[in-house]
Amino acid sequence: AGLYVDQESYEQAFPYYQHAFTIAIGRVNTTPELLVKVSGNFCALRQTSNQPEAIFYCKIAVNALQKQRFANKSLPMELQHSFTKRVEDPYLLLNRLLSESTPSRATEAAEVLQALKDAEFRSFTRDQNPSSYQISLTSSEAALNTTLQEAGNRLHAQQSAQDALKKEKGSQAEIDRLDDRISIAKKHLHDAFTAIPARLKDTAQEAAKQFKIDNSQFVRHLASLNAATPAEKNIILAINAEAKNTQITTYFDKQPLQLSLAVGMDTFERLITDMRAGIQAKNDTWRPPAKALYQLLIAPIEAQLAQKKLAPQNITLYLSGRLRNLPLAALLDANDKFLTEKYRLSQYTPGYGLTTGGDWQRNWDINAFGSALGKPSENLLALPGVVGELAAVARTTNTPQGVLPGDIYLGPNFSRKTWGQAVAGRVAENRRRVLHVATHFQLAENFYQSKLLLGDGLTFSAQELTAEQG
Repeated sequence: AGLYVDQESYEQAFPYYQHAFTIAIGRVNTTPELLVKVSGNFCALRQTSNQPEAIFYCKIAVNALQKQRFANKSLPMELQHSFTKRVEDPYLLLNRLLSESTPSRATEAAEVLQALKDAEFRSFTRDQNPSSYQISLTSSEAALNTTLQEAGNRLHAQQSAQDALKKEKGSQAEIDRLDDRISIAKKHLHDAFTAIPARLKDTAQEAAKQFKIDNSQFVRHLASLNAATPAEKNIILAINAEAKNTQITTYFDKQPLQLSLAVGMDTFERLITDMRAGIQAKNDTWRPPAKALYQLLIAPIEAQLAQKKLAPQNITLYLSGRLRNLPLAALLDANDKFLTEKYRLSQYTPGYGLTTGGDWQRNWDINAFGSALGKPSENLLALPGVVGELAAVARTTNTPQGVLPGDIYLGPNFSRKTWGQAVAGRVAENRRRVLHVATHFQLAENFYQSKLLLGDGLTFSAQELTAEQG
């Protein structure tokens, strides 16, 4: 089969892959990697000639990988990440095929990307329980999968029995009888393969009826997060981007929405790099990439919300991977208006946790550090909003409106000594579960030469910080 594929003689390769699939599906419980490889090859072969069939085979491959990843749950997180990176191609291909299909398959596309991102998502949310779910199949896909598995298992059982008889030099009559059964099992499999295009022709229509975004596990998490957010008219915005495509899930006013974009990190990363470089150079070169990113990422979301007549005032963001490097607040719309001027922005962080119900706030306290004066001699401007910011996050005797109980270290009280006591842990009673810092940080080309501005006007280098905290 591989030789035919190398020669681009795909139709000639197909019967050999069918035979390999027959072997693989009968041995899925012992050698799932074989089913992954064969199904992945099938998917690649059919992606241009028969998209529903390609999607089906990719789902078989991905679900076999889901079982493997769940079996790896006891491995260190680094090894789980490494395995996921090594086997991500079927996920990405399936996501692309579903995204390029009809809009009715957008929920499935998002499900695939969320499955791929599961380890990252758990690391980000500090969830120790890996997902074991299988990628959803339409009714026709599920029935076909059952047919192929049953036929494959029958064939595998007959062949195993015949091999055992031959090894034990059993009766020739019994071996011949098994030969007949093997021929029948092979015919059943051949008939099943032949019927695949006809059985999958209505999968897009089935998906539209069968899959609702409301039912996905990820959306239930977003609903929980939204319910725990005190701000009115708040939208939860989750953006998952891969190289060539992006899945966006929004949750607003009990309405989940899905959006697929045919653009990904290959484009975003270049624009983010240019934007950040312009900001650091303190010139206007950051504006064109800021506008481009707005049009690519935010404008489609705004258009979708407007179509639904939804008008959020607050945005809570969940950004995956390298998108967290994006200075989202500084994005510019077509009228040169900053995103942060149009909405109040907050970003979901690991400290919050997706299990937002219950008494999570009771067990959390905070150390809030800040410097409002800046340091003009080093071109670090004053930050007058810091005083109100710390008062909003830390609840003390003087700031009863703060969210979490704790301490505020402002101005001269934000010194190397108080920082060391609170962060490095030299004084246990000063340690808190949450650290909030509002000051200038000068990022140097050599990171260890980067500096944090303290409230007493002195600076603290990253190298000193590392040495201080061991």
